[in-house]
Parts: sequence; C-alpha cells; structure tokens
Amino acid sequence: MFKSVVKKIMGASAALVLGAGLFAGCSALTDGVSGFDSEADGARVALRSSDSNGVYNVIYLPDMDKLEKLSNIGDYTHICLYSVKLNKSGKLAVTSSFSVKKEDGSSTDVRAFTKRYPADRLSKFINKVKSNYPKVKVVACLGGGDDEIVDSDTQKVLIYNYLKDKGADSLASQLATMVKDYNLDGVDLDWEYFSSFSKYNKYYKELAKSLRSKLPASKGYSLSVAFPVASDFVDSEVVEMCNYLDVVSVMSYKAKHWDTIKSYYQKKLPASKLTYGISYEKKNKDDSKNTTIAFDESTTKKLVNKILDAGYKGIMAWDYKGDATLRNATCSAIKNYKASSSTPTPTPTPDPVNPGSALTVKFSSSTKILSKSASNFGNSTTGSVIVSNGTAKVENGRLKLTEFDASKPIDVYVRFTDAPANGKVKVNTASSTRSIKITGLDEVDTEGDTRKSLFSSSKTLNTPQDGYDSSYTVSADVSLKKTYGWVHIQYKYASGKSASSSHTLYVDNVKIQ
Repeated sequence: MFKSVVKKIMGASAALVLGAGLFAGCSALTDGVSGFDSEADGARVALRSSDSNGVYNVIYLPDMDKLEKLSNIGDYTHICLYSVKLNKSGKLAVTSSFSVKKEDGSSTDVRAFTKRYPADRLSKFINKVKSNYPKVKVVACLGGGDDEIVDSDTQKVLIYNYLKDKGADSLASQLATMVKDYNLDGVDLDWEYFSSFSKYNKYYKELAKSLRSKLPASKGYSLSVAFPVASDFVDSEVVEMCNYLDVVSVMSYKAKHWDTIKSYYQKKLPASKLTYGISYEKKNKDDSKNTTIAFDESTTKKLVNKILDAGYKGIMAWDYKGDATLRNATCSAIKNYKASSSTPTPTPTPDPVNPGSALTVKFSSSTKILSKSASNFGNSTTGSVIVSNGTAKVENGRLKLTEFDASKPIDVYVRFTDAPANGKVKVNTASSTRSIKITGLDEVDTEGDTRKSLFSSSKTLNTPQDGYDSSYTVSADVSLKKTYGWVHIQYKYASGKSASSSHTLYVDNVKIQ
C-alpha cells in the first residue's frame, strides 16, 4: 500500500535536524530496534483517542477475511477498511472492479470495495461493532499505493486529476454517499508520495474541507489521513487541512525518518492529532545501516513507549501481515502507557495560514527556564528560555539575568510559536551592554549553536550608551521567515569588560509583529 512513500525522503542526513537532542540518533529511537519499513499491500494502524489514557489507536485492514479475524476490537478506536479506489471514469469503485496498465505493458484488475468487503459480511461486522463497541469507528480508506502501475493509472494521479478538473465537492459527495449507504463512520485519506507536492496539496485540502462539511464531527463522523514523509511536504495548505481532520498519521516506517518528521511535521502539525507510523514486520531491514532488526513483543512495546514519550499522540502501525504478537504488544503498551517524568511538552501548533496580527512573548511564573541538556532542549512552549552564560529567573514579569561573565557574550534564546508571517522582531530590554544582536533561529543544538537561521540576516544594534540600564526597545527590521522557532538575543559589553557578578540584564518581552 505504501511502498511508494519511501522513494523520496530528505536528501542528506546531515541536513536533518534533531531539535531536542531527545535521541542521539535514529538508532537511539529503539535502543537497538532502529529500522522499520513495510513494502507490501495490507493493513495499517493509526491512532485516535482511546478511553483509557487518551492515546490514539486505529487499525487498517486489507480485506474481509482479516477483518473477521480481528481480535481485541475494543482496543482500537478506528478500524479503517483499505481501500476504495477511484476508477478512470471518475467514479468510486464501490461495486465494480476496473482495469489499469502495469509498467511492463500488461493489465491488472483493481478490486472493487465490495470485492474486498462483501456487503452482507461487512454489514454483520459493523452491526457487531456498533452493538458491542459503540465508540469504535469503522471508516473507509480512499486511495493507496500502486506498485508497478503506470503513473497515469495510479490512484494519486487519478484522484489529483479528478479534483483539479471536477472539484472537491463532487468526490466528497461520492464518499459521503458511500459512508451513509454502508453505515460507515467516516473516511481516511491515503496520501501517497508525489515528486513535487506544492501543486497537489491544495486539492487534498479542499477535499478534506468538503468532506468535513458533508460528514460533520458533530454527528460523530471521523476524518483521518496518512501523510507521506518528505522534507518539502508540509506547507500552509497541509497545516490548514489538519483543521478538518481528527487524526493525522505520518507513514514514518523507518527509524532514519525520525529526524525528518520531528523537524518538518512535529513542529508544524497539531500535537493533539499527530501519530507516528511503525511497521509490524518481525524482520525489518534498516537501510541506513544495511542491517536487519528482529521485532518481538518486548521491542515493540519499547518502541511504542519511546514514541509516546517523545510527545506524539499515538502510533500508526503498518500491519500488512497481521502479526498478532506485534499487534497485541502495541495495544498492551498503549493501554498501559504512563508518561515518563521526562516526557517533553508538545510544541503548540504554529498557524501560518491565519497568523495573528502580533505575538508578544511575556515572562511569568509559567515560563520555563531550560537547561542545555539533551533531555529537554528545544521541546518547549512559547516563552521558554535558554541562557548560555549566567543565571536566569523571572521576577515581576521580567526575565532577569545575573551571575554571568561580562567578558563573554550573553546569549538568550526565547521560544516562540504562532507568530505573524514575515514578522519583525522587537525586544524590550534593559541592559548596560554596548551592543545587542538579534537573530531568528529555526533550531539550536545543545551548545546553543545555530542550526538554521530563520532571518535573511541578523542585526547588531548599538545600545543608547554604555551603562544605560533603563528599559528600551531594540528592533530588528529583518523579516521572519517562519511562524515558529527561537529569537536569539546576544548581549555584549564593551571590549575588555571584566567578569563580575554585579551586572544585571533584563528582558521585558519579545514582540513579533
């Protein structure tokens, strides 16, 4: 189903950003269980809020035989039926199969939905679920991978062309009719990899928007998606699309994708919906190390806990072989999960689609002063602060810095999210320093070094006079490129200033407008 999703991942591993340093590398994700990838058509597991602890748990199955054999139904909150296809005439293949061309020139049939799930057996199963597990959603999945099929006949191209030519409402209407005809609870969108996403994303967003209007959450309908992994995928259209969805899963089946997803998905998409994809292959090749890792009950539980501890809402597991041991291990880990004391606070979702007119980061008793240890660095909410030199605390609504070495630069990093697009930065501060340099950073590592600048340039400003310690505003007139990240404020005293504990700096607030 998802083989094509791994054809393009972020180019060079050196370009990946492991923001929090939560794991030293991909292998640390599972402590020896570092690879997971699936290349076959079948079932997958994504997650939605469970009754026990709020972790998402939904399973996707490939046909009626596996559906009827599913145990522990009550452990899941979504059962996704893979899949209903769009034929070349623009109709959902609900009852009629259709033919497509393969790359070798031959033809193959694409099974109709009711060929995978005969209507009488499906109706019996749905009635069983609704009677015994009323909170479990049974939904239809649209689309899917097309290995060895000519590009023009693949689902991703057929769906894109339909949306472009006939609009989202028409396809959404077909899906909504199918949902109601078969007594289903909603729709899942299987979004496969494209060579370039920018021209496609807006059409999928419009489809999600139209589906939400026809299948409203207020009536109990569910909408979910499985996103591909690529560094250029998440844009403003994708962020807006998430407003219409209940579950946002990422097809992240390999450990080496951890950095890409953390940098390009977890920081931008809603933490309350985002789930991380794993594989249920007992033997799974890790391409990054050319090794094969054996999965068992213990390693699967360990992997689930690592992912949940990292702040994801749940797990999306690709289960094409339906391995009961690994599936049950995941359910057990989710039901018994308790957040560890080091679990990072999820970063609030930035919204580049509808940014506010201004953002002011103020300091209060809730402001987090973070150390530069790998366990918490960078996984913080708006208003969190890191200081490279000296001691920081909040006092009377101001960030107060003392006990620093005035002969060295004093670096202050202030976390922000939900800032206006192309915002300009103003820092209200009080200091006796000679100069202040303001820079915007996408991320910083555990030594406070720049990983990626958000600004077209930084700006160094001379303070009114050496020794001036009243509050004043220092503005940087360079445009912010993103709506989330860190403002880096670097204070410097006059050359030759000796170290002293008597100096004090204040930051009143940081404004982006």
